Amino acid sequence: MRAIDEIWIIQESGLTLFNLSKDTIDSTLVGGFFSAIQTMLGSIGEQEIKSLVLGESKIKIFNGKFGLLFVSRSKKNVKDKVIEKLLKLVETRFIEEYK
Repeated sequence: MRAIDEIWIIQESGLTLFNLSKDTIDSTLVGGFFSAIQTMLGSIGEQEIKSLVLGESKIKIFNGKFGLLFVSRSKKNVKDKVIEKLLKLVETRFIEEYK
């Protein structure tokens, strides 16, 4: 079993820079959705959202460097620490590759 089933890398503006998804979800909609949630929470004085549980899936959101959001979908029983470690690794490799 893989720890992360899907991943998106999104700019603050909502532009999806990268996605690895088995579904044919429009990456523009995904990027806009998560960007809008973070912007809305910031405008009402809340911290960012870190995770959502939807049915059997868990969505984790990691606020990375340079205003990038690293968003993953996994099974809800995968431990948060495992997902966070993987998202940080993805961030490091992405930034090294595209800085």
